[in-house]
Order: sequence, then structure tokens, then C-alpha cells
Amino acid sequence: MAPYSPSIPEDLAEWAMRQPLFWTASAPRAGKHINLSPKGYATFTVLGPNLAAYLDQTGSGAETAAHLHENGRITIGWCSYDKSPRIMRIWCKGRVLELGTTEFEDVVGKMREVQKRLGVELGHGENLGGVRAIVLLEVFKCGTSCGYGVPVLNGSFTERPALDKWSSRMVQRGELTKYRTDWNVRSLDGLTGLRQARREKGEWLIVGDVVAWLKMMWGLRDAVLFGIVLGVLVVLLLGRIQAMGWVKTLVRF
Repeated sequence: MAPYSPSIPEDLAEWAMRQPLFWTASAPRAGKHINLSPKGYATFTVLGPNLAAYLDQTGSGAETAAHLHENGRITIGWCSYDKSPRIMRIWCKGRVLELGTTEFEDVVGKMREVQKRLGVELGHGENLGGVRAIVLLEVFKCGTSCGYGVPVLNGSFTERPALDKWSSRMVQRGELTKYRTDWNVRSLDGLTGLRQARREKGEWLIVGDVVAWLKMMWGLRDAVLFGIVLGVLVVLLLGRIQAMGWVKTLVRF
């Protein structure tokens, strides 16, 4: 394939879904923290040439969800660890479908169908364990590069059981909801995180959204100020041009 394409080629789609590890990268419009997260388990699923999704596990942060709520930008990356080198990235517009919503149930069903055709069990099988959301990805660009600098792995990856055990224990104790309200409400830059966690914490979502928007605008204050100054200058210039036009008209008479 060419280095870049506007969708995911079929051969790369299957290759990506069979990889034991992928990475997500996202960032706020304004703020110090660019997020990069490794993801295991068989959850990444290509639903179409320009549509993909993965299961988002409960964790001690909500950076990706917060960034997607704010601006939707996300990049997914893979690399080959065997003798055939490759790096692959997809650039996407992403949305967060939280557990318990109709969209979540619809998409997770489609993900299971695709994974079943590959002979792979989706993530945790029928038991979604500590899954808190689906990240739905609208892909607008796919690219590959050589991957010659990536080391070769002798042996194979083995899934770490710690996350499943931790999630099951939290569910049994009824503590998973509280954990999310403690850790998944805000990003490191103060952006809004999981909506369900915010509701459980008693937050008024509209108020939190407005406050987050104001913080974002303050972070972009230089650009906003430049836009205001530029707008004023354009209005003054147009007024000047219009006044000169009137003067020329009067001179003719």
C-alpha cells in the first residue's frame, strides 16, 4: 500500500485486530498533558474501512475520554514485534459510548460478530468485567512505516491477569462505581471525564461542561485575543474603505 490512505485496507485491518498490544494518543486543545496509553486484550475491532472501536477498561484516569469529549482527536498505533517489521497508525475522530447506553450495547454486539469471524473472543468474552465504555473511532487516515527500529520479541506476549482479577473483586464488593467517581471525573488538565461517574458524584453536567469550556477558552486566551484584535482591525479597515468610497462619490458630484 501507499504510505497513507483515507481508510484501513482489509489486510491491515485483520493484522491490527490480531496484535496483542496497541497504543492510544490524545491531547487537550489547551493544557500541559499529552496522553499515551498502552492497551492489551483482544478488544480493538475494525467495523468498516473507516470505522473501528475498542473496549475501554476502568483505570485510574480518564484522559482519553476527557480529550474526546472536548475535541474528538485520537491516534491509534501498533508495531510488529516479530520478524516482519511494521508500524501502523490510524488518525481518527473519536466518541465515548459509556456502559449502559443503547449505543454501547449496539456497538459491542457488532464487535463480537467481527471478532467471532476471526476466531477471537472479544476482550473478556460475554463478561465485560471492568469495561466502562467503548471508544468509537471514525478513521480518516491510515499510514504505515518500516518499523526497522522496533525490537524483535523472542517468544510471545501473555495477557496479564491482574486487571481481570482486580475488576472482578471490585464488582463483587460493589466498589467499582465509587472508584470511577473518585478517579474518572476529571482529566489531569481539569477536563470533564466520564458522564456517568459525574452523575454518580452529584455533579450538574451542564455546569461542569460550562466551567470546562471556560477553562479551555482561558487556555486559548492568546488565540482568542488575537482573533478579537484581528476582527476589530478588519471592521475598521472595511469602514475606512467604505468612507473613501463615499468621498469619491461626493467628488464626482
